[in-house]
Amino acid sequence: MAYAQQIDELIENSASEWSRALVGLDVATALLQQHHPEVERAMALGRRALRAGTTAPIRSVWQRANELYAHVRPWHAEPEVGDYAEELRTWRSQPQAAPIVVGAPALAAW
Repeated sequence: MAYAQQIDELIENSASEWSRALVGLDVATALLQQHHPEVERAMALGRRALRAGTTAPIRSVWQRANELYAHVRPWHAEPEVGDYAEELRTWRSQPQAAPIVVGAPALAAW
C-alpha cells in the first residue's frame, strides 16, 4: 500500500489507460488483504479500473479483474461486491472484450 501511495499521482496522470486499470486492480486486491480489509474502497477502485479503458480491453486487465472478484468472495453479500460484479459483467459483454473473454466461465453467483 505504501508503494501504491508513492506512485498514485504518476498513475493517475498516466497516458496509459491500461496502466491505470492494472494498478487500480492491484491496489484494490491489496486493500482486501490488509489486516482490516477495506471492501467498499476496494470495490470502488475495481469499478473505476474497469471504466479506465476506452479502447479494446487487454487480457491482463480481465485476469486481474477476475482475481479481485475471487478475493472478495468472503464479502459477497455486501452491496459493493454486487456492484463490482455487475460492472465486471458489463465490461465482459462489450463487443471489444469478446476476443479475450471467449470461453471464460460466467461469474459465480454466490
